Amino acid sequence: METNPFNEFINMIRQEVAREIKPSFYIAKVVNTSPISIAFEGIELSSFYINSSLSDSLAAGDSVVVLREGDNFVVSEKVLKI
Repeated sequence: METNPFNEFINMIRQEVAREIKPSFYIAKVVNTSPISIAFEGIELSSFYINSSLSDSLAAGDSVVVLREGDNFVVSEKVLKI
C-alpha cells in the first residue's frame, strides 16, 4: 500500500506543533522575598506580575502558580503540596 504524501505532511505539521506547545502555567518556588524572585524550570525571575494579596505573605521556599502569557509572567496563587 502506498503512503499518502498529504497524510505524511499533516503528520509532520502535528509533530512540529506538539513540540512548540508550552504549558500555560507552572509551579514555581519563591527564591527570595526582598527583592522577591521565583524560579521554575531552571529560570529565575525577578520581574513579573503578582496577585496583590500575595505580595507581603510569601516566604522563601513557598510554592506558587505562575501563569505565562507570551513574555509576561503572573504569580497568581500560593499552593501547598499534600
